[in-house]
Amino acid sequence: LAVMSIQDIPFKCSLCPAGYKTASQLTKHMNSKHIEGESGKAGECKEMCGDVQCGKVLSSAKTLAKHVKTVHRICSVCSDLFKSHNEKAKHMLTHTFCFLCDKNFLFESKLKRHNMQKHGHL
Repeated sequence: LAVMSIQDIPFKCSLCPAGYKTASQLTKHMNSKHIEGESGKAGECKEMCGDVQCGKVLSSAKTLAKHVKTVHRICSVCSDLFKSHNEKAKHMLTHTFCFLCDKNFLFESKLKRHNMQKHGHL
């Protein structure tokens, strides 16, 4: 690996510490990592949510972390917080499981309807 000196990186981003050897690399960086703010000047960092169904673009890594924590890892039924999406998905099944007849449902509304029709209660 060759070590590059600061002089070898003539194209520096004015908004973050990134630097590039060519103007086209810097332009690509600016277009992918920075978006225009309300003032019309580039400045806010783009961060895209990793959830394919969500795809939300947030203004910074900090707001992305908050988005993931509040939207994707908190149970909408009991508000428990989980370390991963998989952990939350497993947990969600506890809210859609009929303990009287060992049936599992994908949606809470289906479980409620099942309980009313089969067991006479919610």
